[in-house]
Amino acid sequence: MRNLLALAVLLALASLARAQEKIDFARDVLPVLSNHCFQCHGPDEKARKGDLRLDTKEDALRKQGAVIVPGKSSESEFVKRLESADPGEVMPPRKANKPLKPEQVATLKKWIDQGASWGTHWSFVKPARPIPPSTKYPIQNPIDKFVFARLEKEALTPRPRRTRSDSSAA
Repeated sequence: MRNLLALAVLLALASLARAQEKIDFARDVLPVLSNHCFQCHGPDEKARKGDLRLDTKEDALRKQGAVIVPGKSSESEFVKRLESADPGEVMPPRKANKPLKPEQVATLKKWIDQGASWGTHWSFVKPARPIPPSTKYPIQNPIDKFVFARLEKEALTPRPRRTRSDSSAA
């Protein structure tokens, strides 16, 4: 009985942690939109339906006729369409044969409730130069600091340095 209670507490804590997890656009939202929405609401002008683009932040969050209302999934037409029982309004349409799973809808709603952050594509983020960790081993190249720090973390010691004569003898 105690084990069952402990298991229930652990599961409750795990689900609470998951519920508070920040939704990442690139990891959690973009794949769903890409697989289920972009065919009709993506970059292809000829295939686009309803004068709606969901592949750009500017179009999805436009001021007039906002489809996605950041922070308010219950007011977002996007969510209303995802959850609609009306075959003429539900998105994606049934004939597309790409229904969303309930957990995908929940993720999209949570993303909107968290502010519908689009994030910056990784290619537009200036790389940050990492600070090399300190190490007790002598280095010849700054990259060695990262290698030796990892070896220390794993409680491993580096192999002795090889010389040219060691290399030619092999």
